[in-house]
Amino acid sequence: MASTKMRDREKASTRVIRVNVGGEMYQDHEGHVWEADQAYHAGSWGTLDMPTTDILTTTDRISATEDQFLFQSIRVGEQLEAAKGEPVVDEEIKALVAEREQARKDRDFARADEIRDQLAAQGIILEDTAEGTIWRRR
Repeated sequence: MASTKMRDREKASTRVIRVNVGGEMYQDHEGHVWEADQAYHAGSWGTLDMPTTDILTTTDRISATEDQFLFQSIRVGEQLEAAKGEPVVDEEIKALVAEREQARKDRDFARADEIRDQLAAQGIILEDTAEGTIWRRR
């Protein structure tokens, strides 16, 4: 039952963000919409420190793709917040921290460690204190 609930939660929270880095919004040959490159703003996604990055483009043909436009630009020096569709906004991080705290109370240390690792992979550092868990971005 717990694993079913976890799978349902994971399905419900999955969010795919396709970004045409360095370019405009684009719809590919399969009908997927790729968002235009944008600066990060709270509650969303985007490039951190956008003014310090450069966009490189080419008109050369890119092999092995039907969507040339997607691969003819790149942002150099970028750090994209919300990579891999992981927690972006503080509310999502807080929810995972709360879930981890409950897992620890339930002595489900494997799940608690899994959540810590998931957050760490996204640059979130957790510190367990007597008052509860404190989190911060790396």
